Amino acid sequence: MPIAERLHLRIHVEIGLSEWLNREWFPVAPELLSLEDLAQRVPAIDLAYRSRGEARHGETGEEALERSGATALRLVREFTGNLVFVGHGASVLGATAGLLGKEGKSLPLDLPDACLICVVETDGGFRLEHGASTSHLKASP
Repeated sequence: MPIAERLHLRIHVEIGLSEWLNREWFPVAPELLSLEDLAQRVPAIDLAYRSRGEARHGETGEEALERSGATALRLVREFTGNLVFVGHGASVLGATAGLLGKEGKSLPLDLPDACLICVVETDGGFRLEHGASTSHLKASP
């Protein structure tokens, strides 16, 4: 949200980039707030945006990576300009792998907390410019 606030952007809630909904972490399907309820808490949420992807409770790790990758590709093909995806774990790895045309488990990325990954479009596809950087974080006092 700080990125959206700082740049005066609307937030698109994209279910296709959601967390991996595996049964070990989520024994029952999580109950999600409606977009309207979320927008009451975070006014920058764009209620007109419709998610391009869909997550499924109980999906396998591979399915979560594939879903995130396919969603990321769909978004970069549909929207122009710079895009910022905010995610966690499997969704970040899957989106990155999808853009790079690789399988998620084949990426040599360790994903520390609050890391940034920068993928840049090239003439022939995409390339990883920064992988799991934490250089933006300040050292704890």
